[in-house]
Amino acid sequence: MADDGTLLVLLLSIVAWVGWAYLAWGLLVEASARARGINARRMRGFALSQGAAAKLLDVAALLFAAVPSLAPLTAAPAHAVPGLVVEAPLAPATAKQTAAIGSDRAPAEITAQAPSSPAEPATVPYTVRQGDSLWKIAKNLLGDGRRYHELIALNTHALNGDPGFIVPGTVLRVPESRAAQAVPDGAYIVAPGDTLSEIAADLLRDANRWPELVEASKSTIQPDGDRLTDPDLIRPGWTITNPAATTASLSPVAPAPPAPAPEPTAPEGPSAVEEPAPTGVAAKRPIEAPAEVGGAVADGEDGEIEDDDQAPAWLLPGLTGAGSVLAGCLFLTVRARRRARLRLRKPGYVIAPLPPKLVNVDKSIHLAGADAAARVTHLHAMLGELSMSYPSMEYFPRIATVELSDTTVTLRLGGEAGLPKPWTGSGGSWTVPLRAQALDPERWPPAPLLVSVGDDADGHVWLLNLEHLRRIALTGPTDRVEAFARHVAAEIALSPWAHITDVDAYGVLESEQAMPSADYVHHVEDDSAFLAWATSAVDPERGDGFDPDRFHVLLTNRDHTTDAGVRTFGEHLAGHPARPAGVLIVLGGQADDGFAEIELTEDGRLRVPALGLDVRAAGLSAPEAASVASIVELVDDLDVQAANVPYPVDETITEGPGALVDIGGSLRAELVRPRPEDPAVAAGPASLLPAPAAEYEAVAPVTTGDVAALAPIIPPETATKVADTDPTLDGDVADWFDTKVRRPRVWLLGPVKARTHADPTPIAKRPGLYTGALAYLALRGARGATTDQAANALDINPDRVRGHMSIVRKWLGVNLRTGTPHMPPADRSDAAKERGVPVYLVEDVLVDLGLFQRLRARGEARGENGLEDLRTALKLVSGQPFEHADTKGWMWVFEANRLDLTIAAAIVDVACIVAAHALRSDDLPGARWAVEVARKASPHDENPVLHEIEVLLREGNQEAAQVLFHDAIASRRDDRRPEPGAFEHTQAVSARWHWTDPRRPN
Repeated sequence: MADDGTLLVLLLSIVAWVGWAYLAWGLLVEASARARGINARRMRGFALSQGAAAKLLDVAALLFAAVPSLAPLTAAPAHAVPGLVVEAPLAPATAKQTAAIGSDRAPAEITAQAPSSPAEPATVPYTVRQGDSLWKIAKNLLGDGRRYHELIALNTHALNGDPGFIVPGTVLRVPESRAAQAVPDGAYIVAPGDTLSEIAADLLRDANRWPELVEASKSTIQPDGDRLTDPDLIRPGWTITNPAATTASLSPVAPAPPAPAPEPTAPEGPSAVEEPAPTGVAAKRPIEAPAEVGGAVADGEDGEIEDDDQAPAWLLPGLTGAGSVLAGCLFLTVRARRRARLRLRKPGYVIAPLPPKLVNVDKSIHLAGADAAARVTHLHAMLGELSMSYPSMEYFPRIATVELSDTTVTLRLGGEAGLPKPWTGSGGSWTVPLRAQALDPERWPPAPLLVSVGDDADGHVWLLNLEHLRRIALTGPTDRVEAFARHVAAEIALSPWAHITDVDAYGVLESEQAMPSADYVHHVEDDSAFLAWATSAVDPERGDGFDPDRFHVLLTNRDHTTDAGVRTFGEHLAGHPARPAGVLIVLGGQADDGFAEIELTEDGRLRVPALGLDVRAAGLSAPEAASVASIVELVDDLDVQAANVPYPVDETITEGPGALVDIGGSLRAELVRPRPEDPAVAAGPASLLPAPAAEYEAVAPVTTGDVAALAPIIPPETATKVADTDPTLDGDVADWFDTKVRRPRVWLLGPVKARTHADPTPIAKRPGLYTGALAYLALRGARGATTDQAANALDINPDRVRGHMSIVRKWLGVNLRTGTPHMPPADRSDAAKERGVPVYLVEDVLVDLGLFQRLRARGEARGENGLEDLRTALKLVSGQPFEHADTKGWMWVFEANRLDLTIAAAIVDVACIVAAHALRSDDLPGARWAVEVARKASPHDENPVLHEIEVLLREGNQEAAQVLFHDAIASRRDDRRPEPGAFEHTQAVSARWHWTDPRRPN
């Protein structure tokens, strides 16, 4: 035989076929066993094959691991990790969760589970929380994330046939903990990558003693129901018994002395638990409890990064922990007023961003308040619903305190009473699950003076009904007293159940902390007219009885208690025979003459002796209170000219397509020419809307000014530059819509998520953080990010950046088109070589937002031939931009330019261009489609509503058009403040319909 290599090829082929058969046999055995719901029998000689097969099937299991979208205190929709999809974000772990997913390499006690019986297993209910996934629930409750399939089998109906999507608030059936099997002292929990010899070296100081571990552990039923039978196969989460520790535990031990009896506590409040003394005026529970971890993983290393994140330095402490209810109230208030402000927006402009000094306040509101807002809303609705069970407020039980957890509400009453179902309890304590329900804004709030005062060791927030106490003396250190008073004033001014309450600070606190738009007013010390009015408001002789129109909170200090008006105000409250509808709070007062005491301590606790309440105190520092007031008053500004500003430009982008456009994707002002001043003159084919502006104004709800802002004239040199700068756009767009193309994708124009073609296991614990990191780097393109930039954007410790980026690199894997990593090592990237410092960047990753901006720019550059690019851009939109991006890893979205709001406005503007062109062409289906996309992306912007009304009228559906105008515009109220039926721009474009009554045309 000629020596041409044929023999070698034949031998290699035989080896390859044998290897394939070896691995295929293991896969067949493992898959068959799992299909039958049993553990595969370990066959001697096939340990490697079966082990590889088991890991492969485990990776496939991540197809059903759900990833939620939002934050530490409440529930927002959670999303899937189907297959290689990871949807973000995960909420930061609570202190308990952090402990549950701490270092896998640290010895820990676990409960081994007994094998399941053929009968249906006993289950317990579990309510899905923000940050949960099926994998995480299985890991925390069942001991092994790979047991997620048991949850799927038990919850087919609850999961609606889609285990890749779980929503916080969903109640799942979880197998009840199996019979506990004692774990010997010193037991070791297997971590990924462990071997028995390494564990023996750690536990027994001799790697060769691994057979002793096998012997000691072979009878242990592991969390997945299996046993250790093959020394070559151990799984993460398994328990390895330490024979040395077991032997030692058999030695006689002197009995421990009995524990002292606990101190009795008052039944009405939480137990007083010793906690670390807070720092500052009002130390708070951090959003994420810090975990004890070792050093950071080196760049490119395969290890895991433990949860190492503490609260960001910019986070306002007064809005966390005990201040979470205030954070939720603030989030709801700012969101409602932003929606009202959005009504001022004109096409081609964005609402003015906040000044730089308030950016961190805005970010704090989102991080601390986005999730807390749901609990606040649920509590408000549930109390309103309860009030409807009584014929009048005279019969409503007096609420003393409310204990609010993630899942329940407990009312402590001022006396014994019975509450209707679903409330359960007896006497003065009644509990109900905290649940979402419709909120009827017309229901009168039963406890307008309910305010959070602190939280307990379990993280439950306690609210106190100030009306129940009538007159209150705040005692303790001055700084603590004032911090608590600021908190009370701000929360009552902003909480949804206190909208009928006036807050007046008389001679105390600072004027810059007041919020006149929220009925929180600061008064000078000699305001006798105010005191006369306040005294009259709570006078029993007025006869308001149990159903007053307004409630009143008067804060003052001890020096003013002798003022005639303050003294009379207090006397009216004390002697009121019915409902006083007010409270007098004296800072630095004394608990005498019938005043109830709220004691603030130096170590940050709050005690109400009359109620047995002992909690960690809520409080706002003076700068925090001023910042809260500033942002509330700023978003309340409804001045049209101040609100509308040009789209912001990112000046740090100096090359590529991004250097030609603003953040919304429109070509920069210096690259375009204005339309003709005469709206009757056509702009020509170099504009997206080539006809005269007056023609579009005649057929669509736009003004000639709108047309000028949306569709300027593009010079030929700009069109050429845009085309030359982005030659790969068509290929990238084709790849995005081709599901067979295996390029990493990031979705930002709707619920945030990401998909790669590599193993998602590295990010399974914190998909929110890592998806946010990937999105951030992908949008920065060739600029990448230095260590400090990444740390600041993602709110992580700079020392941990390399480790976190290593995990993102593993998740992205290798670029199949180039054979190199999608994320090159930071010190070898082109940007790093140019700048002389490590730079993290990602290559060849598709982002829907980036494609939207590029398509809009090219469409605009093509003039009248660019409408198809705009339609393609709108096809990328699946919801509100950056939906569910409210957690750690995503706060870069909420920087000064508010990327989420800016992109939502850009989508609406693109849709308005497409709709105006379609209406002029009598393409009603095309106009309707564009409008529907816009309303999906920005449901509170009035411009899409106006276009939908025009479409309805053109379709002949006049009644529906009138109803939509009435409901969505003329009668719209974003909060409880009176607002005009329509703003300037809306009035201008709706005048063409000649409606004097929004429901009835002339």
